[in-house]
Amino acid sequence: MCRRTGIGSQAFEDSNDVDRYTGIHFEFSRLRDEVQCVSRLAKPFLLRDCHHLLSGWESDLVSIASSRTVSQVGWQISEANPLRTKVTRGYEPAARQGAHEVWGELSFLWEVRRVSLTDRDTKGRICLSGNASTKVRICKQSQGARSVLAQWQIEVGTHDSPGWHFHVGLCGEGDDLPFPHWLSVPRVPGLMILPSDAVDFLLGELFQTDWQQTVSKDCYETAKLGRYQSDRINRLGAWHTKALGSGGGSAWNRLKHCKPHEEIFVE
Repeated sequence: MCRRTGIGSQAFEDSNDVDRYTGIHFEFSRLRDEVQCVSRLAKPFLLRDCHHLLSGWESDLVSIASSRTVSQVGWQISEANPLRTKVTRGYEPAARQGAHEVWGELSFLWEVRRVSLTDRDTKGRICLSGNASTKVRICKQSQGARSVLAQWQIEVGTHDSPGWHFHVGLCGEGDDLPFPHWLSVPRVPGLMILPSDAVDFLLGELFQTDWQQTVSKDCYETAKLGRYQSDRINRLGAWHTKALGSGGGSAWNRLKHCKPHEEIFVE
C-alpha cells in the first residue's frame, strides 16, 4: 500500500483511495515557457504549413489560464491537423542516412482546468484533470499514399486508469498486427509527460545529429528547457524512490498502482 507521504511537494497518495486523486497541477508560466522554447527550437524541423500550430498551441494555453471559468476544457493539437516534420533520412546515428525517407507527426489532447485563483497558493496553475494523450507517428510515402510505420502514445493516467500513471502506450489504429487497437497493453513506464517532451523526443529520433546539435547549443531556450525538464525528471524519480520505501512485494506492482500527489511538479 502506498500511504501518503511528503517529499517536500513530491507527496503521493494511498493507491487504494482513488477518489482522492483529482489531477496533477502544473505552473502556467512553466508550461508556457516550455512551449515557447520547444517551438522556437523545433520550427526549422517542421513543415512551414505547421508553424501556425505552434503559436496556436501557446495562445490556447494562455486563453485557458486567463479564463474566468474553472470548467474542464481541451488543450490540443488535433489529430486531423498534426504537427508534421520535414521529410528526413536522418534517423540513423553518426550522420548516416537511412534507407527510406520518413516524417513524424504529433498531436495531443489534454483535458485541463484552470485552478481557482481564490487560493493564493494555486495562482497561475493549471490542473490536468482528465485524459492526457500525446500521439506520435512515424510515416512514409508508399505507393502514393501515407503509410504509418510506427505509433505510440505518451499518456498520463486518471484517478481510475490502469497501468503506470506515467506511461507510453503502443496500440495502433486498426486490427492489423502487431499492436491492434483493441489491445490496450503494453503500457510501458515512461519519463515523458508534456507534449513538449514528446516533440523533443520525436525530433531527437528522426534528426539524430541535427537535433542534438540544436538542443546542445548554449542559448536561452536550451538552458531554460533543460532546467525545467531536469526538475520534472528529478521530482518523478524522488516520487518513485519514496514509493518503493513503503510496503513490500513486487516493486513494479507497487509503482504501477500508485497515484501522485497533485503538487508533484510545482514549487
